[in-house]
Amino acid sequence: KEFLYGKNTEMLYIQVPSKVDKYNPQLPIGINDMANANADSLLQGLSVRGVQYYDLREAIHNSDIRYGDLFFITDHHWTPQAGLWAYSQVSKLLEKHYGFSINQETISSDHFSYTLLENSFLGTLGRRTGKYYADLDDFTLVIPEFKTDYNVKIYKTRDEYTEYNGSFDDTLIRKNRVDPEQPITTNRHSAYLNNDYYKVEIINNQVEDGKILIIHDSYGLTFSSFMSLNFHNTDIIDLRQFREPSVMEYLENHQYDLVLCFYNPSTFHPTMFTFKKQ
Repeated sequence: KEFLYGKNTEMLYIQVPSKVDKYNPQLPIGINDMANANADSLLQGLSVRGVQYYDLREAIHNSDIRYGDLFFITDHHWTPQAGLWAYSQVSKLLEKHYGFSINQETISSDHFSYTLLENSFLGTLGRRTGKYYADLDDFTLVIPEFKTDYNVKIYKTRDEYTEYNGSFDDTLIRKNRVDPEQPITTNRHSAYLNNDYYKVEIINNQVEDGKILIIHDSYGLTFSSFMSLNFHNTDIIDLRQFREPSVMEYLENHQYDLVLCFYNPSTFHPTMFTFKKQ
């Protein structure tokens, strides 16, 4: 945060919910889950050190959303609809407190299409027990109905990338992941951006300005895809893949208006908080 302040760049940490509800954990007696306690400890430390954060767990608790509806039943990830909701909440915050101009059409759920694939997904948790015990999840593909025009580079390594041009769904959605003919074990969740990569560079030709860097985990695949709708340039890195250069070295040579850090508690590992060479 101090480093970015010297570069006139804003920083915001987003606390993503875990699948266990902080206010209604519903765990069997004797079973403890430390995800929310760890998240609370992190946010307390950030607050003491003057790092701005936004807690999506509190936003959910203060809404009329049913917590369980945000997540797949057979997988630890949340759904595309949840990612869209989180994106709209963060976008409103960025407009209100950080001075970013947000096109209201792009954050309204009414301006997206929803394609339902019924009983099409057996997530990583369900695969441990099988579909007859866990049942199957529906998967809903959420994409903008308004016009989009993108140039996207997806880097598998520092120097190796694949380039895509076209609409939001032509560039950011991997169509094979949402093909209903694919097996139920297909990772539908990663239809957005396809996977956790070294880096993704997104140019939105419909937006004239705004440059942000999102440091995320796999919960950010949908969220970060939607965030690109309001910025000319959205870069995304995952520190499980992005090792060289370090984040600090990278930022020496790249200027952003905002750096977002977007983590769910299951990825609280030293790797995810290593921003400079040790």
